[in-house]
Amino acid sequence: MSITSRQPGARGQAAKLLELAVVAATILSGPAGCIGPEGKDGGEGTIGATGATGASGPAGATGVPGAPGQAGEPGPRGPQGATGTPGNAGVQGPQGETGAKGDPGEVGAAGPQGERGEPGIPGPGYLELDADGLVGVVQDTADAPVVGARVFLIPNDAVIATPVALADFGADADDDEPLEDLVRADLVNPTLPRVETDAQGRYHFDTLPDTPFFLVVWPPEGDTEHLPGGEGCRTPVAPAEAVGTQRDVEISTAPPADAYYVGSQACSTCHGRIHQAGTMMANGLRHLHGNTGRQKLHEANFPGVPALRGKFAAGQSVYFGAPVDGLYPATEADPGAGAVLRLDLRSAADGDFVQFNNLANPADPNDGREYAVEFTYGGGLTAANLIVKIGGSRQILPLKFNIQGDDARPEASAHVWTDSGLALWFDEAGSTLREPGHTESFDLQCAGCHFTGFTLSGDAATGFRAHGTDTDDGLFDYDGNGFADEMNVGCEACHGPGSAHWDSAGRGKFIVSPGLLTPERENLICGRCHSRPEGAHGAEAPMDAAGNFPPAGIDRPTFFALYTQVADAVPGQDTWTDAREHSRGNHQQATDFQRSLHARNQRHLMTCSTCHNAHGTNDETPYLLVASADDDSICNRCHELDGANKLAHITQTTTFDHAAITPRCVDCHMPMTARNGAGARAVVAGADRYRQGDVASHQFVVPRKSELVGVPAADAMPVPYTNGCGVCHAAFAPAAP
Repeated sequence: MSITSRQPGARGQAAKLLELAVVAATILSGPAGCIGPEGKDGGEGTIGATGATGASGPAGATGVPGAPGQAGEPGPRGPQGATGTPGNAGVQGPQGETGAKGDPGEVGAAGPQGERGEPGIPGPGYLELDADGLVGVVQDTADAPVVGARVFLIPNDAVIATPVALADFGADADDDEPLEDLVRADLVNPTLPRVETDAQGRYHFDTLPDTPFFLVVWPPEGDTEHLPGGEGCRTPVAPAEAVGTQRDVEISTAPPADAYYVGSQACSTCHGRIHQAGTMMANGLRHLHGNTGRQKLHEANFPGVPALRGKFAAGQSVYFGAPVDGLYPATEADPGAGAVLRLDLRSAADGDFVQFNNLANPADPNDGREYAVEFTYGGGLTAANLIVKIGGSRQILPLKFNIQGDDARPEASAHVWTDSGLALWFDEAGSTLREPGHTESFDLQCAGCHFTGFTLSGDAATGFRAHGTDTDDGLFDYDGNGFADEMNVGCEACHGPGSAHWDSAGRGKFIVSPGLLTPERENLICGRCHSRPEGAHGAEAPMDAAGNFPPAGIDRPTFFALYTQVADAVPGQDTWTDAREHSRGNHQQATDFQRSLHARNQRHLMTCSTCHNAHGTNDETPYLLVASADDDSICNRCHELDGANKLAHITQTTTFDHAAITPRCVDCHMPMTARNGAGARAVVAGADRYRQGDVASHQFVVPRKSELVGVPAADAMPVPYTNGCGVCHAAFAPAAP
């Protein structure tokens, strides 16, 4: 390849000439002058000719493969291959829907008779009847047959239908129980129709008495799991009605000896909350300011409860004067110089208090002592007491609030506040305040009937302490063991300790069913407290020497022998002096009732539950009546003396036409002979002479005004005449003594 030289351009030539001229000038003219500025570049020369082509270089590396071309058209289908071997069977699919039912086939020949099975417990209507007798099955509330039970047919004319005297009450009594006295006598000297149940609980009488009879079941000897009674022991059945029939009998089970109390809260988990929580049985002991635990009292039905609370809120003072006939008269107004004590009530954020002020002796070192009220005792119907804690026991303060009280009444026992054991708190001789002894404590005297699962510890020297069933919904921790106590009457007070029943998940096992007991046993459930026995240690409540309250379901002989030192009310002290010994003391309803013809007759043996519902009623009215007494409906369920029949009865009895004024049945047959609170004024002329009680007699006989002849009015028993009849018949007032 040739290389072409590059010729300088015009610009370059000029520069060169200039340079030569400078040299020449220098030589010719002398020294060189200053260098002039650089000339501009000459223009670019033209490109020379292209050189010859060089030799070829080595071959380059192979490039990357190009992208695949598009698939060609598919070729023609090849011939079919050979058949492969079969695969495994698949899982069976679901059952298809059933097809329509086909026509029935012909009936086949009967098979051979099978072997006869063991006989089961026969149900109603499946025993072989006896045209001349009576058959049936005895089962308990757990549906188990009762084997070896003694079934008695007691002719109704064998029941003694005469009143019983108080003197006949006791462990050895043989005439205060209409049915059980007859059964016990027959077990010693058989005279009554009696059979025993077989291994399936079946009984069979070949013949029947000629008169109506009570059907009574008595458990086998040594049986502690059942209690006597049954549905047939209330009303006698006529032979014509019973003959040729089957009459099954259910009897109550019983708690075992080692059963213990579990509390009403446990019962409610299966049985629900019943109206009993709104009755005074569940609210007799309560905090002054409202419901606690399981209590559901509607105060609108019991105005005495808020009335007492209002006395504390108002800061009421109560004055006690000098004693008259052993009682200190109390008034809310200051009587002046005659007052010996003043008790001041007050409410505060930290509680309710009563302060004692000794007006007779201000120098008394105990003057001004103040007590905190822990709870109230009563107050729903007639009266209320206040309970305070002293040491380890509780005491009843010596002032009782009477709901119907009136300080204008002449008798001090009818005032708003009355003396309730003030002599235990005030030493009249020394005019000094003091505190009651251990034997007067609420724990010993009262708690037995007002606690459920009651036991007592301590003694007269160190003090007594009551204990109730531990439960989460109790009133408060009474005994200080860290658990609230079931204070008041709960489920187990009437149904017995429920631990074994609870462990068996109920099902009728190990629990007392009062309605299936003999009438006398059912009545004793209420009568343990609605009577006036004296228990061990001199307690007003029944209890044994170990401090145990009698359980539900026991019989009267056991009750008297083990739990009382005095069987019941003392005639002339706790009763009036009339021939029937009507009760004058409080809580003696059963004392009266057990001696009445309602409890002892040949037609229907009544019990407390005939008229009262211990579980409460929907409207939670007082007295727990199953029907109204105001319109006589409760009496007419049996007597049918409504309308003209009742008027004819009154006219025949009194010899006066009472079409204009028709009294209620209870006005004559249940006079208020006893008193717990203030009672009421008698309604006859000169009302202040006579008084009326506030607790009804339960003997159901009409005490005559002849009982008052020769009796001072202040000492007279309330009778229908003084309580009502005398309004119109004042001319027939009893002769004065």
